[in-house]
Amino acid sequence: MSNEARPLTPFNLYYYGSDRWGGWPFLIAQAVTRVTGYRWSDISLSTFQIVWIFVGALAIAALSRKDYPVIGALFLLTLCLHGETRYQIFWLSEVYGWQLTAVLIGWYCLRRLIGSLSESDGLRRRRWVGWMAVAFLFSYLAIWSSGASVLFLVFVATVELLKCLLQTGSATRLVRRSLRAAGPAFGAIIVAAALERAQRSVFYSYALKHYGSDFSASSHFRLDTGNLNHNLAAQIGKIIYLAWWPLELVAVIGLLVGLGIIVYVIVAKKGSHQTFEPLLSDDTFWLVLGASGIALINFILTVLIAHVRINQYEDRYLTPTAILGPVSGLLVLYLMLKLWTRRTRVAPLVMPIAAAAAAVLLMVKFPAPGFRHEYQTYNEIAAALEQKSPRAILLGDYWGTYVFVALQHAQPLTPVPIEGQPNRMPWTPAMVRQASEVIVEYRRSKLAESGPPPTQLVQYGSTFRLVDPQVYQQSDFAFAKYVRENSLP
Repeated sequence: MSNEARPLTPFNLYYYGSDRWGGWPFLIAQAVTRVTGYRWSDISLSTFQIVWIFVGALAIAALSRKDYPVIGALFLLTLCLHGETRYQIFWLSEVYGWQLTAVLIGWYCLRRLIGSLSESDGLRRRRWVGWMAVAFLFSYLAIWSSGASVLFLVFVATVELLKCLLQTGSATRLVRRSLRAAGPAFGAIIVAAALERAQRSVFYSYALKHYGSDFSASSHFRLDTGNLNHNLAAQIGKIIYLAWWPLELVAVIGLLVGLGIIVYVIVAKKGSHQTFEPLLSDDTFWLVLGASGIALINFILTVLIAHVRINQYEDRYLTPTAILGPVSGLLVLYLMLKLWTRRTRVAPLVMPIAAAAAAVLLMVKFPAPGFRHEYQTYNEIAAALEQKSPRAILLGDYWGTYVFVALQHAQPLTPVPIEGQPNRMPWTPAMVRQASEVIVEYRRSKLAESGPPPTQLVQYGSTFRLVDPQVYQQSDFAFAKYVRENSLP
């Protein structure tokens, strides 16, 4: 997708061959390619993603004016040291790295938007249009990545409105300012969601018209009413399996206690606000509520949505929970330490000591570089195929075509899964029908599990004849060359 040279169409808006998640990161990469001629590799695209993920550390740190060094360090600590989740967040094939940073930046923009509208100074009040535009942009990117972002952003906007409400002195001004800020804040999210929905409809119409399928996965994204108890047990088991699950529990307790305090302050008598003022005036308290709320909402979605069960409760669906849950749990412990020491002489030292401790632990425990022989094998096969048959058609199974072409450089082949397997690039069967020769992976694709490849092969309405049974062979992969014999009616 990042190196695509074909004309830009509505089909490019989502992950090729599926509306599973938005393709905006790869459209940005594609724009760079079109302007500069740069060709993305798996390494450079991964670097782009990692930089974007680490921008999320800056975004979440910016949500606290005083504790930003601690928050940034704890976020990086969780990203890099939480062994069960760091692979998921950094996988190029997953949405969460792109989504999470967009949500965090959107949250920061919503805070600034709500803050601008609640200011009494006229100059600040005029800034709300700019902050609304930026909040809309990043809300749109987050929702384009995943529809679950709508719930995340609505929740954090609500948290920010409560923060604004409870940090205002006069009850009359409190209600007036909150109402004034609510419209633009929720409006930015609603417009972003509506635009993404319209964009998705265009994608469906275009795909159906040109390729005979709308490539919708929405049938799986339904309420799994008959399996909720089983889903809940499965997902709790997944959480308990994670080494950092106690921090998830601390985060949930912190969320419930925090919401309880807010409800108490709103409904109780006037003096209650002063009692909890150290918490209500602390940005980190509101950050804990927002982050732990996102983690809990994501967990609930994995229980409610049938798609998770259909995909056998894969760990990846819990990634936002497994990242923001531990971060929130660590921040709850940090807040407790701050409250415990706030009237002592060591109070000014708590933040720098906590930040330094997190940074040192991150450096000491930072994962050592690893190496997978499978990766080397794939690179060698990809290079050999590109050298032997540049720009040819590569037929094979789903996992024996795309992976090799993605690792090629100057003259990549065109990947086409054999008939009956999912095809992410539905314009490629027409290319098979026009090709004079094709390269076929026949061992892993089970066209010939043992012995020589078939002498004749029919694919996408064309018949091909075997001319070279051993173009290349390595590991479990074996490739043969076929030439076109004739076209079937």
